[in-house]
Amino acid sequence: MHSGGREGNNALLKFEPTADNYFSMEESLVEGGASYKEILAGIDTNAMDGMVVVAARMGRRELASALAEGPARSNMNDLHRETLKTGATLPERILAVSVLKKGYNNANITPLHTAAINPNILERLRTIEPNINIPDSNNWYTIHYAAACEGPEPLKFLLKSGASPLSFNKQLESPLHVAARAGRKDNVKVPPTTLSRWALFS
Repeated sequence: MHSGGREGNNALLKFEPTADNYFSMEESLVEGGASYKEILAGIDTNAMDGMVVVAARMGRRELASALAEGPARSNMNDLHRETLKTGATLPERILAVSVLKKGYNNANITPLHTAAINPNILERLRTIEPNINIPDSNNWYTIHYAAACEGPEPLKFLLKSGASPLSFNKQLESPLHVAARAGRKDNVKVPPTTLSRWALFS
């Protein structure tokens, strides 16, 4: 695969997982791009308490934020919610235990994972918890979430900090797969040398 070629990048953006995974109606709506209002119009609110992680894995930060503030509020801590907000300003004092708090019924995602889909938040959390590239219960590492972010900053930061672009989740998806499925062209192209190295091992 040519790392910078238009054809190669477009092919990646058409990637779809081949595993026969079961998807609930809720997951299908979240992954299909439905808005929070549209989802709640046809789905029982209680059924959405485990969908923060689904929205986060697609880089749908605003939807993940709405779910974390609403149906999944009791499943998340304040730092989960703060890291998902637009223009988030984190508290001056953050405890390490808060950074690693696992979200209930949401694949044990931590505020590190939610911060990874919000540009310019993750670097602050590294000053509190140096080991920022950690897995959730499905082996989605922080770098997988960063690959779905609306901007490339978290992905660049993680790669610069030594996170491996060859991390694979339980579905054997790399961060590159995640970026492609989420339609994040900038993240697919960051950086070209990393993509070339990934191609050698794929």
